[in-house]
Parts: sequence; structure tokens; C-alpha cells
Amino acid sequence: MLAGRNAPRPAARPTPRFARARGFGYLRWLMGVTERHWLTAVVVAGCMLLAAACAPRRAPLGGSLGRDQPNLLAGIVVPLAVQSYDVNTADGERGVFFKFSRVPDGVTEHHTSDPARIILDVAGPATGDDIPPQWFPGTDTMVSQIQMSRTRGQVHIVVELSAADPPKYSVHQMADWIVVRLEAPK
Repeated sequence: MLAGRNAPRPAARPTPRFARARGFGYLRWLMGVTERHWLTAVVVAGCMLLAAACAPRRAPLGGSLGRDQPNLLAGIVVPLAVQSYDVNTADGERGVFFKFSRVPDGVTEHHTSDPARIILDVAGPATGDDIPPQWFPGTDTMVSQIQMSRTRGQVHIVVELSAADPPKYSVHQMADWIVVRLEAPK
């Protein structure tokens, strides 16, 4: 037998990190998966718990987080106002589009002749300052100018046309938009 440094060493038997089940194959496989992925599972679970604990609490719409806290937005009413308008032409028809600051409560319309005008009265809450009549260019050969004003929450819009009589038209309300569709004169 060789002694010293040159002596052959017995083969080292690997020691398992965890005790392995010996009798059933599925237990052996399960223990192998557990050994490899237990740290990943712990890290993922910790991150999920941390994210849930740090997530901001959100109040439901129109309510508050606690029953005893008042709703701070309950008394705020947005006045009705025209935010923008546009005149577009497509398929031989023109559309005058009005974008409002909120959904109007209602729309009534009528027209006059010589000069041709389409008049819209758009109802809203009686809040906000009154706005005197303002004139804006129509930017179209058929729509010569648009006049807008607000009195006691009601917006008054006059679409002045370049013809003597107004063409066939229709008024459509779509949420916070109002569209006046003008048919092409024949």
C-alpha cells in the first residue's frame, strides 16, 4: 500500500443538500425540483408580498377610503363651455363639430333665413360667469362665421351660413360633442 501524498484517495461520495426520498420516483423528482427552485420561489413570494404592502390604496369613484371622510369633490360642478370647434367636409356633406367641457344637459335647435342661420341652445348647469357674444370665422365657403355666448349656464351658438336659406341639416349630440351636419346645396 502506498503511503503519503501519492496514495490513491477513495472516491468522494457527494452529500445531498437535503435528504432524498428513496422509494418512490415521483418523490425523488419532487425533491429535485424543490432543491433547485426553492430560493426562486421564496424571492418571488417576497416580492409579491412587498408589492401588495406598498401599493397605494385608491378610493372608489365618488367615494372616499374611510366612511368618516367627506367627499371633497361632491360640490364641484363644471360649467358648460365650448372648448373647440371645427368645420369639416366629407362625402358632399359638411359637419360643424363642437367639443364641450362636459356633457350637455340638452340641445334645442332652430333656423332662420336671410341670412341663413342655425341656432343651437345647449343647456348646462347654471354655474360659471356669463360670456358675452364672441364671433369666430367659419373657415369654409358655406359656414361664414360662428357666434358663441353663455348666459346663466346656457350656451347659445349661431352658425351663420353664406346662403340665403339654410340647407337641410341635422343636429347630433354624442357625449360631450355636438355635430351639425349640413347637406350640400343642390
